[in-house]
Parts: sequence; structure tokens; C-alpha cells
Amino acid sequence: MLSSEKSRENKLRYALKGQGYLLRKSRVRQIHGNNLGGYMIVDAYGGYVVRGSRFEYSLEDVEPFVKE
Repeated sequence: MLSSEKSRENKLRYALKGQGYLLRKSRVRQIHGNNLGGYMIVDAYGGYVVRGSRFEYSLEDVEPFVKE
């Protein structure tokens, strides 16, 4: 992962945390139907998945959610 990509990820994490959400990154090594190796947005208080239930979100997909 490039440092600029990691920086972007951290900025999104911070912005989501301020809105009451968490950004989860997939840790799977082999991509399969239930885990596509991307990101998931989770409610920080309830723990339920808000977007990306199969870790299908990329950082580009997360940015519009933050701006909503």
C-alpha cells in the first residue's frame, strides 16, 4: 500500500469516526463470494454494517458516503 493511499484511508477513518461510523478493512488473503477484499462501513455504537457487507467498497466508494 502506498503512503498516499494509507493517508487517504486514515483521513476517511477519521471523518467517519466523527460521524459515528467505523471503517473496517478486510483481512482475508483469498477473495471469495462473502469477502471481496475491500472495506466495510460499520455503525460505531450498534456494531451493524451500514455499507459494504461483503467488503466490496473501495476508498473511492467510501468518499461519497462521508460527504453525505
